[in-house]
Amino acid sequence: MSRLGPIGPPTTGIAGVQGVTWKRGPFAGELNDGVVSLSEVSAEWLVDQVKAPVVHTLLPASKQVAGIILERWRQAHAHADGA
Repeated sequence: MSRLGPIGPPTTGIAGVQGVTWKRGPFAGELNDGVVSLSEVSAEWLVDQVKAPVVHTLLPASKQVAGIILERWRQAHAHADGA
């Protein structure tokens, strides 16, 4: 993801971390969502990165992920409105 480069607006990354963490295997003990590792979805230009206890395939349907998005959206709009 770091190869993509930053985009204009401040960006929050939401990463699933409910994958296997065996010392052996494709992730060698690194946090992951069962498909990609945390380091693969990390970049220095992310303003905020949230780790959600969700597997990769359920990230789009997760209530917790939806809550994180709404919370960040509300925070951004509160700042924009001067609140």
